Amino acid sequence: NVYQGGEVAKTIVGAKPKAAILRDLEGFIAE
Repeated sequence: NVYQGGEVAKTIVGAKPKAAILRDLEGFIAE
């Protein structure tokens, strides 16, 4: 859900600290 179309991703960017975003991205890439 987080990465569909980039739209939800923008909402996450607004709602989370940058460090948390990077951590989520790393987890997504790792999988």
